[in-house]
Amino acid sequence: MKDKIRKYFDRLVILPDEEWREMEQCFELIEFKKGDILLDANTHCNFIGFVNNGIIRFYEIKKGNEKVTAFWFPNEFLSNYRSFLSGEKSNHYIEALSDGGYWKLKKENLFKLYDDFPVIDRLGRKMAEQLYLMITKRVDNLLRETPEERYHNLIDKNSRLLQEVPQYMIASYLGVSAETLSRIKKRIHTK
Repeated sequence: MKDKIRKYFDRLVILPDEEWREMEQCFELIEFKKGDILLDANTHCNFIGFVNNGIIRFYEIKKGNEKVTAFWFPNEFLSNYRSFLSGEKSNHYIEALSDGGYWKLKKENLFKLYDDFPVIDRLGRKMAEQLYLMITKRVDNLLRETPEERYHNLIDKNSRLLQEVPQYMIASYLGVSAETLSRIKKRIHTK
């Protein structure tokens, strides 16, 4: 399964075999059960992960309400990157929505790889750029798209796995009420 990680990396920067072997040794497979908290709020995020299988959500609690910021599916990276970079405590939770696993790379190991291998340092920069683009796209979507357009984008991303996500979480992610999501789905299915 680490081959999927290398293929992902190779789209950004081709890693020579020696560098890949060094990096590969630093990944640890973490298995989880539905409902497991992979990162608790008010703790430091000291890892990045690559989803092997399962569904994971990223959310915070504001005024007693959950606000879903992201979903991660297989072959995607996960982290609270702000906490990872800044060393500040996370204000978000990372929770498993299904059984599954992810490949974990600890911050100290990654930073040592950066120091030892310039090509891995360059890979880290490329990944940070990709994360920036993903976040700006999400902000643009929230500002410029209708909830129905955002729902279509989410369905296009992974419709099969989304069937396993509770509707109230999808509504929270889209920034609408559960009732509004129900109306959106009804409109889509009656077209």
